[in-house]
Amino acid sequence: MGRIPIAQKLDDDQVEKLARKGMTMEEIEDLFGLGGGHVGQSYREAYNRGTSQVKMSLRQAQLEKALVHKDTKMLIHLGKHILGQTDRQKLEHSGNAEIVVQWFGDNQPKVYDSSDS
Repeated sequence: MGRIPIAQKLDDDQVEKLARKGMTMEEIEDLFGLGGGHVGQSYREAYNRGTSQVKMSLRQAQLEKALVHKDTKMLIHLGKHILGQTDRQKLEHSGNAEIVVQWFGDNQPKVYDSSDS
């Protein structure tokens, strides 16, 4: 995209529309030849409305992919992020366990054995 002449007035609707297209505040400022922080200071509410629309659309697309198309990877992703699910596995053992801790540099590796405790 080329730079838009500064004579063209920037307004809330334009900022919201550009934010809905995924543009950052800095990209909008560069497009209009504005100094840093101008969009954030003058058009923050419009920018936030636009970015909120992007987030809602993305979330809807992800949910559709997971629920309608039964995409396993997306189901796992959303389960982790929305439901707080994890991939943790419980590890149980019996008997002695040996743990080796390696130190880098001049230090020698130290071996710890659970039977020592």
